[in-house]
Amino acid sequence: MAKYMANEGLDLMHVIGDGMGHKYDDVSLEIVNRTVDEWAHVPKDKYPNKINFVTYTLRYNTMHWLTVDALEEHWSEARVTAEITTQSSIDITSSNVTSLTLKIPHNNSQLNLHGNITIKINNSEFIVPGNNKTISLIRENKSWHLTPARPAKLLRSGDTSSSALTKRHGLQGPIDDAFMDSFIFVTPTGQEQSPELSKSVDEEMEDALLQWWRQFRGEPRVKRDVDLTTNDIQNNHLILWGDPSSNSILNRIQNSLPVHWDADQFSLHGNQHDARTHIPVLIYPNPLNPHRYVVLNTSFTFSEFSGGTNSLQIPKLPDWAVIDLSVPRNQRHPAAVVNAGFFDEHWQFKDH
Repeated sequence: MAKYMANEGLDLMHVIGDGMGHKYDDVSLEIVNRTVDEWAHVPKDKYPNKINFVTYTLRYNTMHWLTVDALEEHWSEARVTAEITTQSSIDITSSNVTSLTLKIPHNNSQLNLHGNITIKINNSEFIVPGNNKTISLIRENKSWHLTPARPAKLLRSGDTSSSALTKRHGLQGPIDDAFMDSFIFVTPTGQEQSPELSKSVDEEMEDALLQWWRQFRGEPRVKRDVDLTTNDIQNNHLILWGDPSSNSILNRIQNSLPVHWDADQFSLHGNQHDARTHIPVLIYPNPLNPHRYVVLNTSFTFSEFSGGTNSLQIPKLPDWAVIDLSVPRNQRHPAAVVNAGFFDEHWQFKDH
């Protein structure tokens, strides 16, 4: 940690008690309390002149007056440095970022908002009126361009073409991201294609409900597929259990998903899998409402073992995976992952 902090120009303060285990001695506790009290009395600058922002996902995409709207590739470091350098200029450097928005800090005393402001970003330069409250920039064909200030692109229900779908804040995966907002478990009322799959789906759903109570002290909302309403689809991520033969909602949208079933097998990322012994799990924009997710056949992806400490309660699967049902689950590893990966920035399979 000290090494990586030093790379950012930060010093890691070490307070080490003599002969201590996992606790503070009196001397160390006094140093820690005094230091934290000193930090707490330093006024927070709500409109800093300079921002150094690093992220790996659009789930966490905002700092002060900067918002990153799109990445070139998720889970690679994306970095933006934005600085108000004079009363009429803002300099920006970025990497692995393809769209960003500046909310001009009108309470910042260094900016002269009565004249024009020069925006410099990498090798591009733009002049905008100082009274612009919001400035949006997009990188296309390796060049930056000004764009009209706008929210994330609105999609029509059912529009899940690669040209329409783009990873954005709150719709970027991975699977566990669906459980950071309102969701519904949608249970099947039909019969799965095989008894093996039916048994596995029942066991996974039962365990998912149990684990939500054990680890989060909560009970997920559960609805049968035939009872799902338009309002449910509009306002919730849908966690679909079963296969197209058993779950009517999954059957309704299966042709718009990146997994394809036939009689005894399913295809995912160009590979065929026996549907009696394997199951696809994934997250994807809901074809019935592309502002929300659908998730297939899984709850959160960390195991029962993680209930002992929240330091382990982190995503264990990416955007999609194939699970071998013949491998017994245990407290650390719920099942065997045959294949897994992330979708690209347009929710398509990656080549690598």
